Amino acid sequence: MKFLNSKTLSALLGILTLWLFFSTLNLHSQRNIVERQLQDARAKIADVERDTAYLDKFLAYFQTPAFLEKEARLKLNYKTPGEEVVFVYKDTNNKKASVVLSFDELLARIPNYKKWFLYLLGY
Repeated sequence: MKFLNSKTLSALLGILTLWLFFSTLNLHSQRNIVERQLQDARAKIADVERDTAYLDKFLAYFQTPAFLEKEARLKLNYKTPGEEVVFVYKDTNNKKASVVLSFDELLARIPNYKKWFLYLLGY
């Protein structure tokens, strides 16, 4: 009976209580970390599933006759019977005439209100 009322038992119970409290906190923090990792993994799985669905649609488009015909037209210069092909080339001779204006010609092109504005500003 003396041992149940002793200070050592109280100290041991206090240490045991603190140990249980801190181990509970540790388990709670570890649980939060695992839940965050689980949410991240689920988000990555959702992204991969979305990408897979997109790639499946893309692959299905590659197997359509419209895509095959388009690629044949572009890469193999394919044309259907009775169809006429027109080639349009860009003009590589882009020579722009550079016009050099004198100060008087430039001044003659400026509207009068701008001339007055520039005069009042001191230019």
